[in-house]
Amino acid sequence: ALTQVQSMQRHGFTVPAFAVALVVKVAVDTNRAGEAFDTLARNAISMPESVLMTLLEDCFRSHDLNLARRIEKELRKDSSMSKLKGVACNALLKLHAMAGHAHAIELWREMQESSTNLSDKLCIGILERCVKGRFASLADEVVGCLRTRALMSVPVYSALLKVYISCDLADRVCDTYVEVRDSGLQLDPAICGIVSQAAAQCGRTELLQECGGPTQQLGQQVNDCKALLSRAADIEDAPALLQDMKYSGKKISIEFYNRALDAYVSRGDLTAIRGLLAEMRSNCGRLGVITYNTLLKGLSTVRDTAAIQELCRELENDGVKPDVVSYNSMLGVAVSAGNVHQAWETIESMERARTRPTGHTVVIMATAVKRGRKPQDVSRLFKLLEATGISICSDDVLFNAVLEACCRFKDSQRLRELIQAYDESTMRPSQHVYAALIRACGLLEEPQRCHDLWREMVHDRSLLPNPRHLQCMLDALVRNLLVDEAVKLMREWKTVLTYDSVLYSTIIKGLVNAGRAQEALDMWQEMRAQGLTPDLVLYNTLLHGHAQNGTVEEFSVMLGSMRSDGFEPDACTYTTMLKGYCAVSQMETAMEVFQHMQQKGFVKECWVYHLLLDACVHARRFDLSDRLLEEFERSGIEPNARTLLFAIKSYARQNRLDKARGAIHDWPKRWDFQVSPQAWTCFIEACVRRCELHQAMDVFQESKHSGMKVMDARMFCVLITALLRSGCREQMISVLEDAYGLQGRRRMMPTDQDLPADVLDQVLQDLQHLSCSGLGERTAEPLIVQLQEARARAAAGGGRRQPEPALSSASSRSVGRTARRSPGSAQDGKYGK
Repeated sequence: ALTQVQSMQRHGFTVPAFAVALVVKVAVDTNRAGEAFDTLARNAISMPESVLMTLLEDCFRSHDLNLARRIEKELRKDSSMSKLKGVACNALLKLHAMAGHAHAIELWREMQESSTNLSDKLCIGILERCVKGRFASLADEVVGCLRTRALMSVPVYSALLKVYISCDLADRVCDTYVEVRDSGLQLDPAICGIVSQAAAQCGRTELLQECGGPTQQLGQQVNDCKALLSRAADIEDAPALLQDMKYSGKKISIEFYNRALDAYVSRGDLTAIRGLLAEMRSNCGRLGVITYNTLLKGLSTVRDTAAIQELCRELENDGVKPDVVSYNSMLGVAVSAGNVHQAWETIESMERARTRPTGHTVVIMATAVKRGRKPQDVSRLFKLLEATGISICSDDVLFNAVLEACCRFKDSQRLRELIQAYDESTMRPSQHVYAALIRACGLLEEPQRCHDLWREMVHDRSLLPNPRHLQCMLDALVRNLLVDEAVKLMREWKTVLTYDSVLYSTIIKGLVNAGRAQEALDMWQEMRAQGLTPDLVLYNTLLHGHAQNGTVEEFSVMLGSMRSDGFEPDACTYTTMLKGYCAVSQMETAMEVFQHMQQKGFVKECWVYHLLLDACVHARRFDLSDRLLEEFERSGIEPNARTLLFAIKSYARQNRLDKARGAIHDWPKRWDFQVSPQAWTCFIEACVRRCELHQAMDVFQESKHSGMKVMDARMFCVLITALLRSGCREQMISVLEDAYGLQGRRRMMPTDQDLPADVLDQVLQDLQHLSCSGLGERTAEPLIVQLQEARARAAAGGGRRQPEPALSSASSRSVGRTARRSPGSAQDGKYGK
């Protein structure tokens, strides 16, 4: 049908309205409304208003917001439809409300202007859509209109309360309830239960009693007493309520006993728990799994956990089997106690009992993973999620918990999978999910996506960010080196949000990492002017900035402020100061800091000595380096290969080759480590500087026999250059063969390294001279070819390609003559040792 309509249009015929309506009707019936609309619009085929309304109604049924927006655009093309009619505007408004789209507010205002007959039924329908879209700002607009027209009623208030609950706005739920109460209206019990939950969440205990009432209507209280007894401040109401039930002569059900037991468990009253359990057994007979689960809550409230476990075992002996709620309670107790290992053992028990986990199970374990230190637990978490069979985007709490667990360990692959799943879903994130999404995109180095999420939350959905959102956004910008944008964003929201030290710390850290220590100091002073106290981490960050800039004279100012705020320097503080003094070669002050670290027991690893030794060698303070090496041996800290390297550097600069040789022989045997290639290179360089070429060759041979598989190209460069200058051609050729693995030897120079071009030029010119003189043609020419082949193999094997040396014309001719010989002739010559 679409093809025929297009054909009519191409041949110059006007497509009648009834034909268009018929095509659209068939398309709607076959779920191809979008295809039909796009085809008709693309071919400029006129669609009557009735056809567009048919399509719009289908969009409303299928929740297709994208198609609805295209239809709206088509409707507004007609000058007579610049403002939409009531039916179209209503359908579009509800669609945008369900999606939480900011355009819904514009449509609502347009509906207000075009119609004076806005019924409370219509408004309640819009509020119900706001629940799904978590669209509190639109709900406020609708209710504001109803208030001005005096149309507020119990159904309107009930719908508004549901919107606030969906947006986690517990305070506004309580305020709205107070407004209902003051107006003399009476909410139904279900809505009162919602208010009770919100009051418990935000600590409005006076509303708990109002929503539950005293003990006048006991039948109604059976449904609501759990919230009243377990969350009310005056928990003594529990026994009074139980006594009232007994005195009334009514039979007390097991459900009410369980609610009373819940109250006693919340109080942690073990004696009352035992007495009530005995009464329950006497009056109700066999107890069930709900009683078992209620007792499990006592593991976190009753100090005598062994007694609670014993009571649970008694119920298990009575035939009660734990269900998924039971296991979730056990998991919650383990995670609250910080026992991640026990939590995973509980998961294994669930698997053995073939109890299928729920989304709440995954949320609890995601919290455990965040508190743990094992990145591999993320994979176990995803296996648990797979076992539930639940889509990760089906619940925003579940999605947020798993996303934050992946952020904790910076698992980029998992984060990308979660972001992709979010993009492919229809989930409308709540405010706390936006914070996790922004943080994840910051870790993935996608700052533009962070901006898009911020814009969607603040502008499109009119959600007010809190300091947590701003901190995640600032951290994402700082992490991606967009410090100026972070500072600008912080200034924009300063008059709206209440800032804390965490926000300032994020900006200061970014400024320090960008090398802008003075700006970081200005931000710190602004923070103190706001009455905020920095923490020790922030002080260490500022010290790090001064260390980077070399302004070590500011260390004393920072230490004074730190102590005035009640903080004592920790190991990180002293380490930062030590690095700063070493960087500017103030070795005496650095040694004083080092002594303070020793006194406080902060010197527990050898890297502190490495830092000082390296600085002493660069500052030529060999008296201090010798003292440090003596203290190091007395400290009881075991040295490693890097310690040996710094020791050899110190001895080599002092031309104390005997001490260097003693260290390179004794230390590896004494502390069981292998000498690094850099240490051998440093020792050989010292021998060459002292013109001890024979000793340098001895050290080279010793390094070969020590089991070292690869050596630094720098060492070969130093040796070959020295041997060339000394005319030791045979030894030079032997070292060259070891470097490139010629004449059947194992290559000792890494394949991604090569000798500098000027050194290779000297080697090849010397070999060419040897070949032309006729003294070593059978050795020199094959060696040249093997050298070129070895370098080509290294480049083909993935190594870093070095520039070819600029061979002289004579060298090129020599290589050419050798290459034109038979393939076997290149391997014939061998250098006589």
